[in-house]
Amino acid sequence: HAECRALAAYEPYSRPKGIKQAKDISCVEGISVAHGSQCTTQCAPGFSANPPMLGCADGQLTPASFECIPNCEPPPIGENVHQVPCMELLTSSVLPNLGTCTPQCNLGFTPNISDPLTCTAGVLSPPSFGCFSLFLEVDTFVSEGLFDAAALRLADPNQDGGFLLATVSSSSESSSSSSGLRLYSLLSGAAQA
Repeated sequence: HAECRALAAYEPYSRPKGIKQAKDISCVEGISVAHGSQCTTQCAPGFSANPPMLGCADGQLTPASFECIPNCEPPPIGENVHQVPCMELLTSSVLPNLGTCTPQCNLGFTPNISDPLTCTAGVLSPPSFGCFSLFLEVDTFVSEGLFDAAALRLADPNQDGGFLLATVSSSSESSSSSSGLRLYSLLSGAAQA
């Protein structure tokens, strides 16, 4: 049984029928592939091979060719968007063609879209996403001197079993000190997310 030869990469003058954006050796296995085995197709950085594998039988690759399709750039990192904006980028360095980007926000924030972004031929759709706070400020208290949190009774403002998040701040100047307390409620519907 005959081996298969890796497909040639495109060169404008010497290999005009070669595969555009393929690596010089287009099979991970090398320039020749044994009968009955696979050619794992490979492209230049920034591109993904479709299909990712070609079979070799009696000197013929099946399918007979592949193409290199542009990957997508990650979405921009906007306000409150996680530094790794897509869950998929935690385990892979690329967003390949027909791949998805599941939006990630910083702690306490949620994406403004419910479906993942999709990559098609190098174009991410939608091209970006935003993140909004899971919490809504419901009240602010300011006190001269130290804040007496024990004197405050917390209630469920929405009567929906939601909870409050409290942040305490204080400032101290040479002659006086003050403190503040901000209360936040979980936005309705966010508890189910």
